[in-house]
Amino acid sequence: MGRPRKTGNKDLPPNLFRKLDKRNGKTYYQYKDPRQTNVWYSFGTDRAQAILDAQALNAAYFESRASRINRILETNPQVKTQFGVTAKEFGERYLKQEERRYKAKEITYSSLKQKRQYINLFINRLGLARMKEISVRQISLVLEEYVDDGKLPTANLIRSAWILLFKEAQYSGDVDSGFNPAASTKPIKFEVKRSRLLKDDFLQIYELSKSYRQTYIKYAIEIAVTTGLRRSDVSELKFKDVRDGHLYTFISKARKKVVIAFPLEMKSPLLDKNLGEIISECRGNVLSPHIIHFQHRAQKTVVGAQVKARSLSEHFAELVKLADIKLDDDKTPPTFHELRSLAAQSYINESEFKEVQDLLGHKSSRTTEKYLDTRTHKIIHVKVG
Repeated sequence: MGRPRKTGNKDLPPNLFRKLDKRNGKTYYQYKDPRQTNVWYSFGTDRAQAILDAQALNAAYFESRASRINRILETNPQVKTQFGVTAKEFGERYLKQEERRYKAKEITYSSLKQKRQYINLFINRLGLARMKEISVRQISLVLEEYVDDGKLPTANLIRSAWILLFKEAQYSGDVDSGFNPAASTKPIKFEVKRSRLLKDDFLQIYELSKSYRQTYIKYAIEIAVTTGLRRSDVSELKFKDVRDGHLYTFISKARKKVVIAFPLEMKSPLLDKNLGEIISECRGNVLSPHIIHFQHRAQKTVVGAQVKARSLSEHFAELVKLADIKLDDDKTPPTFHELRSLAAQSYINESEFKEVQDLLGHKSSRTTEKYLDTRTHKIIHVKVG
């Protein structure tokens, strides 16, 4: 333990010292390198800046020292048994597991990307802490940063991702059963700012899509409002999945993949054509396996190539802007995803479907037990009338 600091340096961070130059009466600040003997760095005369620099260097030094200590402790199996793995070690292992799941097509790339983002955040913020010793307060401090910045949806996503992370740690035995500090944090409530897509606004947007430069956006809108599919699922549709009078599609959000069979004769109350007619129009004069594909040459595109979900969102947003929809002051414009809600609402109003839940591919606990197991897909046949 080092000797007590002199009175003149007690208000300064560790390793930072002041020195009065009697020749000019100025006070200079020096930083003593804690790694070496008698090595000093001049920090000038700006006290506030010298303190900030010293705090940053101390943080880097102590983090490096803690990391070095952890590496030494990790070589002792008794330490790991008693104190458990670090957040960094578990996070890296968990990420590899999710990458294997992606390669096995158990999760989508977008899911992997989101998981990677929040696992890396967990490692960066809590990496040196032992999994068994992470407190609710440590988790709350991270979440509070995002809440204070007004990023409530992001904070909620982080909380949900870390709850799952600690559940995985329970399954692997890295923490005790029931230990989940993320789940013990206060739920984050926020109001969704995105506007719903109203029928009249949809009709205006749809009319604009008929003369829009990218013809595929019209077809994507028609399919989305007819089937209620998410943009990612619309983007993935292929002509080979049309058979036996149905369009069969996997639902990407389902943890154990669900297949929905849409009858080609199904017709949205908002359109004057059925699903089969829409798909026929999508073919055009281009040979492509994808139902939603590029039909014209453009910069950085290949004719016949799949249109990604992001492009659907971007062009739909442009149509919304062109339509000049009136919004409430605290609301943001509707996105492509709102076609899904509009589809469900239109069928409820028109009594077109017996089960809108089937249309959207949602599962209840009863239907999960009845239809899903580890070896088979659940095929939901949407009933018309």
